[in-house]
Amino acid sequence: MIKRQPKEKTPNAKGVKANCKLSREICDANGALVKENGHSNNNHDNRFISISKWIEKESTGSPIELVNFDQVPSFFREPFIISSYRKCNSSVRYCFKSLLQASNETINIWSHVLAFAVFFLRFASLFTTKHKPWKDSYVYPLLCFAFGICIMLVMSVGAHLFNCMSIKARHICFFFDYAAISVYTFTAGQVFYFYSRPVSTEWFIFNTPSLFLGISAAISFASTFACCYSFCKRFRFDAAVKAGTYTSSWLFNTSPYLTMLSVCDAASTCSSPLAVHYFSRHCLFYAGGTLAYVCRIPERLMIGVFDILGHSHHFLHILCAIGRRMSSQLLN
Repeated sequence: MIKRQPKEKTPNAKGVKANCKLSREICDANGALVKENGHSNNNHDNRFISISKWIEKESTGSPIELVNFDQVPSFFREPFIISSYRKCNSSVRYCFKSLLQASNETINIWSHVLAFAVFFLRFASLFTTKHKPWKDSYVYPLLCFAFGICIMLVMSVGAHLFNCMSIKARHICFFFDYAAISVYTFTAGQVFYFYSRPVSTEWFIFNTPSLFLGISAAISFASTFACCYSFCKRFRFDAAVKAGTYTSSWLFNTSPYLTMLSVCDAASTCSSPLAVHYFSRHCLFYAGGTLAYVCRIPERLMIGVFDILGHSHHFLHILCAIGRRMSSQLLN
């Protein structure tokens, strides 16, 4: 006859639960710890650890939940970014809470928040002290340029902040973002045309403001349409399409300044060396940000390392913001 061995007595879980009076979360944590260790004599230490974690969580606020790329729809995924995505179909409150937590959108948002603050304060000081639009119509193109920069930065912040609310919201956010970029390129064309076009030339386009601005507006509309269409269709070379459209717009809108430099015997006779220096740096920063974005460098080389800090879209935001700063210095 086989004798049944007596069952081993398990630790009394009631004693653990009786001591957990702060919250259900603490009780669950203590129960899990007791079950894992198999010893009830460590209840005091385990309870102390649980209480500490609970107090820390309550004092700092519960962080938002971030997910990996396989937990979001393919439409929300970015190439070579595998983690730190915000949840889809999120609320407005969730979006605002994400401002204070490191996700793959945090740098995109805060880089343009800070850039907007810098440009807004600078232009506000400029228009209230040095150049007053209500007294001098010559300042109007510069005022439009300031509006273009600020509205582009605001729309960019909104797009990166609220795009996780739904697929429809993502479309709306980035459509406005692309439209705002086109507004900026159009206003940039105004300042380059009215402040730096060659006056001693027979080129009809540089002697007819309505023609130049009409073409500039048409290119801006075409760029917006191309970017929105590419965004919807999710082309493989979506980044290249966007970069190509805005690069063509940039080339046309800076053509007055480039033509002025080319028709002069020496750049110093038409533009100061300092202005040429600022324009060169403007081109360099724009080119660096665009190339990083199109090539998806550096996240392509080290997948998962730059999900939160240092991926190509961060370089696009930061380098292009510095490039806009150089262009505003050029206009001075």
